[in-house]
Amino acid sequence: MSSSPWLPQLSWRTATAALLAVAALIAWGLGDELAARVPAEHVNGTAGFAITPPAGWTSRTDDAEGSRIGPPEQPEQGFAWMVVTTRFAAGDSASLLLTEIMAREAGGPIRDLRWFPPRPFTLADGSEAVLAEFDQRMHGRKVSGWTLITVRNARMIQVSLVAPEYAREAWVEGIEASLRSLRVLR
Repeated sequence: MSSSPWLPQLSWRTATAALLAVAALIAWGLGDELAARVPAEHVNGTAGFAITPPAGWTSRTDDAEGSRIGPPEQPEQGFAWMVVTTRFAAGDSASLLLTEIMAREAGGPIRDLRWFPPRPFTLADGSEAVLAEFDQRMHGRKVSGWTLITVRNARMIQVSLVAPEYAREAWVEGIEASLRSLRVLR
């Protein structure tokens, strides 16, 4: 093999090390990009839960009873937010608790509330929950929503999430993944 004056001769070890270094740099760059796309888990240790919000939802307010999570800016044609609350539960039936919530009359800024039948829902840790979807008009804007309930250790954890009606189909996969990520910490 003839050597070229402008191309240095590389040993296989040097060439392998160079290729590994380039691969590591590419992986490092992609890792940052992927990390930016994967939302971070939100932990409210005082209220006793953790949940991964939908991608980009970074605005958070916490207290001892729960959290409110939303995107940094609200959509122009609706609302987008998630409220996670915890409270004492006298019974252990998530279905019964959700049925009671669905039976309440809508008030305040909520109009035209329409619930869809609840369905069993399994969280990522294998525990059982119940999920119901709804449509409503809030402050004159159409929104779609999801209410998830699970009961653990005599506590009810409820996640209520609303999104603009026009975004329902585009957001549903991310929203259900977020709801599925709910973890009870105590």
